[in-house]
Amino acid sequence: MPLFANRRDTQNPAPIARQPVDLKKLLAVYDDYPNVLGSLDQTMNRLEESEESQRIAEEKMNDALKDLDDERKGREKDNKASLKAKEEALALSKKEKLEAEKLREEKIRNELNPKITKLETDLKTTTEHRDRLEKELKEKNDQMVEWITLLEKLSLERKQGYEKEKKLQEERWLSEEKTQKLDQDILEKLRESSRSKLNDVKSVNSDAISVKSHQTHQTHQTRNTTNTTSRKTLENI
Repeated sequence: MPLFANRRDTQNPAPIARQPVDLKKLLAVYDDYPNVLGSLDQTMNRLEESEESQRIAEEKMNDALKDLDDERKGREKDNKASLKAKEEALALSKKEKLEAEKLREEKIRNELNPKITKLETDLKTTTEHRDRLEKELKEKNDQMVEWITLLEKLSLERKQGYEKEKKLQEERWLSEEKTQKLDQDILEKLRESSRSKLNDVKSVNSDAISVKSHQTHQTHQTRNTTNTTSRKTLENI
């Protein structure tokens, strides 16, 4: 079997055919055999060195992985401890903050309580004053409404009185006109009756005319007095 066989030949071995041996090649191989052995020894040595280096590298890698794992575990432990410390510090800070806020609120409350009491007292006083003013305003408003109602009623009564007085005045004037007309009618009738007896009743007619003139004069004076009184009444209204 050849020393260096082809892989294809190893997988599919062909039938060995005997061939004549070349003496020169055989001698060359024999002469090169020590070199081949030396090269093989060197290769084996390098392989062993490589395996040793690989083993050392693997050990170092394992040591590094172990150190890394220890470091990770240590960091996790430190992180947990740090987190716990932070949580404790945060809880303490919250507690201190709550206590400080409580103290501050209590201090502010103590400072504001007198002011609040004063403001409540002022508010009560102001409310009472406002209620009193509202009551007075309502009373004055009611009184004003009552006055306005009375004034409206008085104005209506004055107006009605004026209308009534005006109507009475018109009735008086109408009565005077009727009286004057009646007087004229009487005088006319007297004149007619006196024409037939002029000579007999001159003195009687003269007296009657004097009496009638006196009555007319008194009637005019009464009417003037009534007109003056009515005018003054209207002016007063």
